[in-house]
Amino acid sequence: MSELDYLIEKANWYDHKPSDENGGYIYGIYYIQDEEIEEVEWFKSKAKRDKDFNECIKLGYKPIN
Repeated sequence: MSELDYLIEKANWYDHKPSDENGGYIYGIYYIQDEEIEEVEWFKSKAKRDKDFNECIKLGYKPIN
């Protein structure tokens, strides 16, 4: 599966409280395919999450927010 198959969305653990273990981090990126969250990556800071989110866009991921 390539990155072009994925949508990405910024996540905040407090808003969604997914069952995924977040390791105490609250800022995340959802990797979505076929309307299902396939993976969640958590970050310690909003700045790092936003930097990685923008890098994903440069790599061809499609943002939904």
